[in-house]
Amino acid sequence: FPPIPGLIVSSTAELQAAIGGMSPTILLQAGTYTSITISRNLTIASLGDGVVVLRRVSVLSGGNVKLIGLHLTGSSAGEGGGVYLEDADLEMTRCLVYNNRATYGGGVRVKSGQLKMEDCEIYENAAENINGAGGAMYIDGGTIVMIRCKVRKNRTQGHRIYSGGISI
Repeated sequence: FPPIPGLIVSSTAELQAAIGGMSPTILLQAGTYTSITISRNLTIASLGDGVVVLRRVSVLSGGNVKLIGLHLTGSSAGEGGGVYLEDADLEMTRCLVYNNRATYGGGVRVKSGQLKMEDCEIYENAAENINGAGGAMYIDGGTIVMIRCKVRKNRTQGHRIYSGGISI
């Protein structure tokens, strides 16, 4: 990872404080961080010293957010197990979205806004419950651009079966 100037954090408490602060860039040291919600312009990147796990990222209300080199994994939600996007712009580079669960968009849910993914992978996510849809991604609004991304081994489970991959 190229060096990016920014505020270095090493705990969920520091991350939450930094999101509420003024720094335009947050660099995460290796570790696991709980779910976060962002509604401002912000870049969050791995410092490059090991695996950085974020449980879930919600990007809302006009934010322009960049995520670089992160693992979004191990989360469960009603919509967007790993990533939820509504009325904002999100750019993801070299991110892995895996092992998440949701009714709509096991890995990623795009309600509105713009999502750009480059060199990312979305795998082993699941859309669950009777009406679950989009094991990897559920998109019902917004604009999506995917460049050199892999979508594999995602699934739906429940009484009604909709797309295990990408549901548009």
